[in-house]
Amino acid sequence: MNKKAVTGNLSESEREELVRLRERNAYLEAEIAVIKTESLEKRTGSCASQGAKAAIIKELREVGYQLKYLLKAMKMAKSTYYFELNKVDAVAEKEWGFIIGNPNNLS
Repeated sequence: MNKKAVTGNLSESEREELVRLRERNAYLEAEIAVIKTESLEKRTGSCASQGAKAAIIKELREVGYQLKYLLKAMKMAKSTYYFELNKVDAVAEKEWGFIIGNPNNLS
């Protein structure tokens, strides 16, 4: 259904409620995706460390979920998420000896 066609005939309070409900729906969809992913991780025997949570969030963002809802569902701060992503990049750079994507650093 077209969002603009629906919102055209609504009062201001109905529009606000519609926006609130759409945000809540997006959050719940992200939370369900997190729960499904976490249950898969638990079946394989891995723990839910901050790094594992960041990896799950990164994977779900690539699918199309919004970061703010994933962070809320995982109970993780945005700064922690970016710290964990940068930590992984630093480990990869140390192991490989170069930054991926920069051909000048290849030896």
